[in-house]
Amino acid sequence: MSSAPRPVPPASSIWPTHVSRVSEIWTEPADLDEHVRAGIAERLGPQAHRLNAAAVGSSGTQVSVFLSDVLRVQLSDWTPATDTRLHFLADRPLLALRASLASDSAYAVPGLPPMLFNRPEIVLTYVPLGAQLIMDTAAHRRFHGVIALIEATAFLRSFELPPEAVPENLREALAGRSSAGRLITLPLDARLAQLVALMTTPPRDPALLALFVGGKLRELVALMLDAAWRNPQFAGPGATRPQDLDLAHAAREVLDREYAKPPRIPELAARLGTNQNRLATVFREAFQTTMQDHCIALRIVEAQRLLLAGHLSIGQVAEQVGYEHQSSFTTAFKALAGMSPREYQQQRAALDVLLGPGFP
Repeated sequence: MSSAPRPVPPASSIWPTHVSRVSEIWTEPADLDEHVRAGIAERLGPQAHRLNAAAVGSSGTQVSVFLSDVLRVQLSDWTPATDTRLHFLADRPLLALRASLASDSAYAVPGLPPMLFNRPEIVLTYVPLGAQLIMDTAAHRRFHGVIALIEATAFLRSFELPPEAVPENLREALAGRSSAGRLITLPLDARLAQLVALMTTPPRDPALLALFVGGKLRELVALMLDAAWRNPQFAGPGATRPQDLDLAHAAREVLDREYAKPPRIPELAARLGTNQNRLATVFREAFQTTMQDHCIALRIVEAQRLLLAGHLSIGQVAEQVGYEHQSSFTTAFKALAGMSPREYQQQRAALDVLLGPGFP
């Protein structure tokens, strides 16, 4: 005799109805085994599980991946059958990164206006220690996107970033000096949209899932920060404008070709249709170096290549990379390489003998 069909549980039964601690976000749900037995969820190895939305009368799927004990990612393309609400108390400061192609949801922090998410965008939200966060999702509305939930104090460490790589307002949040709310809100451009779509269709092999999601999340964070630095609203008045970046890159292309005999800054500025002060400023902001130092670095890299080739004398190498006097070349080379050209040539020659052919 066939068994009776399993009853479909109400959609609300898969969501906690109590106030949860933020720290619980990064641990496996206590009732996951029960949901697996009920056919609501499926384990995808030790680091991930999939919600079977059809089992609760909804459509689509949602995959949760635990990348570390402070970083969880949800990949969603689903339409819930009922309104859902999650209520958290921040026992740890939280950063919520949302990148959505389609959404109809809201975050609420008591005392602040609701934060609505109803258009394609990427948003980084901060919830400080001790605050509450309420996350509402509307019924019968598709959510297609990525949510990364990160402990704020672990953000830089998780993505191996120095503090200066993030805008000032985000630095304030990471130091616990910011109030709750949106830190960054940006429209989803074509690159970000393509990345989000790719992330929500991850590999089927569970063994590849964490590797795929971790790599793509780093790409997503990098693109978000790059876009934020270009936007004065988030990076401040010093943000590099797109037209300034274009100018800086045009200058670098000229210098990359002509570093041995580079044009003077006024001449280069005139060639690019700008003035020397603006050109010097945007180049330094874009590349964190001056045009003179950029050319010196290119000269020394080429000099190293020529020294290792062994076909030219040190004086000839100096002349070929743009130095009239060998003494000036030696000073510049030693400042960047940490040794004189002759010492560099001798040490590398000895290394080649020890290692033999085939080593770079």
